[in-house]
Amino acid sequence: MSDETQNETTPEAQEVTASRDAVTQGADGADAELERLRVQLAEYAPIVQAHQEAEEVRKTDERKLRDELELIQRERDEARRGLLLREVADETGLPADVVALIQGSTRDELLSAASVIAERAKPAFAAPKRPSPTVGAGTDAPPNDSDDIDPIKLARAIAKRARF
Repeated sequence: MSDETQNETTPEAQEVTASRDAVTQGADGADAELERLRVQLAEYAPIVQAHQEAEEVRKTDERKLRDELELIQRERDEARRGLLLREVADETGLPADVVALIQGSTRDELLSAASVIAERAKPAFAAPKRPSPTVGAGTDAPPNDSDDIDPIKLARAIAKRARF
């Protein structure tokens, strides 16, 4: 019976031993593969690092360009608005600083609001004009409708009126 027991255990023992050997050999093979991959990773690490740094630089440059573009667009929009306000001010006769206070983004909006302000800002009555001064009075005064004023005649007229 001992031979039979030994024969029966032997195939099982052999299988267990074979599987242990395979595991050990597989572990050694896995360790070797792992070591090979570590060496390969160490070789590629500087390339990966350089790529990551280049990506960061590209992103930084891209961000700088995007910020610069936004600044230029903002300046362009401000210049357009300034030109638009100046045109509306010229068209309505309002001062530019008053037109600058008006809210609106399109020419029509600004123009309609400026027109309303201009209408409401008109005085209820027109101020009288100041009379223009005349030199001399009476018969020796030079005619007002004449564009040619003779300085000698004017001096004589002033001299006649003088009391000294």
